[in-house]
This record gives sequence, C-alpha cells and structure tokens, in this order.
Amino acid sequence: MKKTILISSIVISASLLQGCSELITLVDNCPIPSKDQAQDEFLLLQDGITLKCQIKKYTLTPCIDIRDSEGTEGLVCRDGERQVLLLFDDKGILKGQATVK
Repeated sequence: MKKTILISSIVISASLLQGCSELITLVDNCPIPSKDQAQDEFLLLQDGITLKCQIKKYTLTPCIDIRDSEGTEGLVCRDGERQVLLLFDDKGILKGQATVK
C-alpha cells in the first residue's frame, strides 16, 4: 500500500512540475535583446525593433500600461524627470515614441 501511495505521489508531483514549466515558458516568452539593441547594458529603444515585453522585463524604468479608444497599446515610462510615451503595434513592436512634458 505504501508503495502505491509513493508512486502516485511521484506521478502527481511530476505532472504538477511539468505544468509549471509550461507556465514559465508562456510567462517568459520574451526574447532577450540582441547586442545591437543594447549599449553599455542599457536597452536602446528602436522603432520597429524593440518589443513591449523587452521594455517591461529588461529595464528598471517604472512604466504604466495604457490603451486608447482605438485599441492602440502603449506605455508611459518615467526616467528621472522625463516621461516618455511609447506606442506599439498589435504585435507589441515599438512603432513610435515621444517625450511628454
């Protein structure tokens, strides 16, 4: 009886861990910026290249998600005294940026 319980516990634990690894893959589904996208260990914001997930994951700059009435997604990020508005296409690729006063 104890062997049956132990084997069942191992099977259940293994299946739970497998589910967690799939969840981690989905959550971390953001490519690491290439060397061309970084300068002195800082992410360079490049229209048509930089992804929204990269800005949120690989920078320490606090950002707020926004969306306009037409569904365009963006971020408002504060870098010291300066605020930057970043707009993304429907695939999450940076399409424009502007400094907000």
